[in-house]
Amino acid sequence: KLVTDTTLIEIASLKKKTVPALKKTPKELQTVSIHPMFGPDTIDLHEKTIITIPVKNLVFEEKVTKSLFPEANHIVLNMDTHDRYMSLILALPYFINMVFLKCLPFEDIGLIKKLAGPTFRTQYALAECILGEDPEFVRSLIEDNVFVRDNLNDFVYEFKYLRRLLKNRPTDLGDYFLGIKNSIGFTNGFEKSRRIRNCFLEYVSLFRNMKGKEHE
Repeated sequence: KLVTDTTLIEIASLKKKTVPALKKTPKELQTVSIHPMFGPDTIDLHEKTIITIPVKNLVFEEKVTKSLFPEANHIVLNMDTHDRYMSLILALPYFINMVFLKCLPFEDIGLIKKLAGPTFRTQYALAECILGEDPEFVRSLIEDNVFVRDNLNDFVYEFKYLRRLLKNRPTDLGDYFLGIKNSIGFTNGFEKSRRIRNCFLEYVSLFRNMKGKEHE
């Protein structure tokens, strides 16, 4: 028997199935559907984002979420919009990084990592993070999101187009790159992005050094 003041909170990464299920729960059960956009190791929630998906009573649901995470940024999205964005934010990067790892000659990975500059080291660190995830979680992110197919089709289309440029008209590659730069309004963000990348690499290096000392 349900207690009248019970609140059920779910934090699934995809909402297409969970939100309709929550809507079918008894009226006396308060439900909240959220997606914290940060990992379990996060300590400081400043500038971190919590997504709330409306279920029964959005006013109540937002109140609960903000009381639990007062320092976070709060965004409300319906379940379809949420899953469509998660296809881009989660599924596509996971897919790309898996392909990236499969392209590497792992018999030479030690030397490659020694030779690598900041761009490769950043990409490889991100890819390694994915390898640390539960396989079922990764499978679900990609296979269970109904919006993934369109994004993967777009990715494959751009890949094939770029390959044609390299094969037939290599001089157009610069225009392709410039078109991407202009399309996202990339003006003065380069230096900030480099600083973020460098801070990330410094943190990764510090973390690995700490782990190495723990095993000494």
